[in-house]
Amino acid sequence: MSPNYRLLMVTWNADGVKSRSCELRDFINKYNPDIISLQETWLRPSHTLTLENYRTYRNDRKHKPHHNQTYRGGGTAILIKNTIKHTRIPAPDLENAEATLIALTPDRGDSILFASLYVHVKGSTASITNNLDKLIDLGFPSCIIMGDFNAKHPSWGCDIESGRGKKINSYTEQKGLRIIAPPTPT
Repeated sequence: MSPNYRLLMVTWNADGVKSRSCELRDFINKYNPDIISLQETWLRPSHTLTLENYRTYRNDRKHKPHHNQTYRGGGTAILIKNTIKHTRIPAPDLENAEATLIALTPDRGDSILFASLYVHVKGSTASITNNLDKLIDLGFPSCIIMGDFNAKHPSWGCDIESGRGKKINSYTEQKGLRIIAPPTPT
């Protein structure tokens, strides 16, 4: 992949993609993204998610994240244009999080890990750095992790700082990573 190669990547907490499929299609028709990272798809294995010109990879929630919750919610997906060379990567076991992974495999240059990550809102703050380490330690020279981390920090434009946000911000500073966050809540 040449250094000037450009991809339009977007991430979206769908909050139930089946009920919002028209909104997703309209967005795709308007912006024509190359890669779409989805969180909280709320899909089950019996559901379908197909979009013209895209390959879909999913990780549907198959269990309750906590003993007192229902199966509703969760799930991640990646939609990638059929024309982009890639391969699916099995997600490592994550604590209080779900992920779908692919590797972009250009003809020239190094592969790039691309992850769609959803961190459960009620999950342990302590597990976030272990989960990020598991993704980064998969051995790819470059890694892009997009998603809903359920975290807030002033350096990302938030008015408040959550415990998870503080931990992620400290982790990224120590590791020399960059966070690109939207100006508004997801």
